[in-house]
Amino acid sequence: MLTIQPEERALEHIRERSEKLLLTNEIRLMELLESIQYGFAYMIVGFGFGVGLDYTMPHYNEDTKTGILFLEVLVQSLLMIVGTFYLRKLVKIMPFLFTVSFAGGRVKYIPYRSEEYGGEVMIALVFLGAQFNFIKKLDLLSRRFYKWLYDEEKVVGSSLGI
Repeated sequence: MLTIQPEERALEHIRERSEKLLLTNEIRLMELLESIQYGFAYMIVGFGFGVGLDYTMPHYNEDTKTGILFLEVLVQSLLMIVGTFYLRKLVKIMPFLFTVSFAGGRVKYIPYRSEEYGGEVMIALVFLGAQFNFIKKLDLLSRRFYKWLYDEEKVVGSSLGI
């Protein structure tokens, strides 16, 4: 029989995590500064890479044949993978700039472990979002696939919820 219930230590887990949620100490400040620093760096570098990559690829054209359009999207996707790899390496060259000591003592903060050090959020939003031609091509390819699959035009707000 399937039983759905919280695990044994659920209340303890909630209490521990709740206490840490609004924790304000030197380490939390350092985590926030590191996230801001690397998030900003990924935003700047990701935007430049994104615009540059989108500019070098063939421009959006509704008359492009579907096979060619698919190849353009595929090639740009593969270049985004390579670009993301090197974008991360480039940003990670930058050292953490905000080592702060409070009351004369050294904070026991270990840098380069914050969530934003890997850059997933900014890479996803800025690097991809800066590539207008890619997004338009992906939309066109999606609409063509929808038409082929359902033999009707893809319309926002249709009965299929698309």
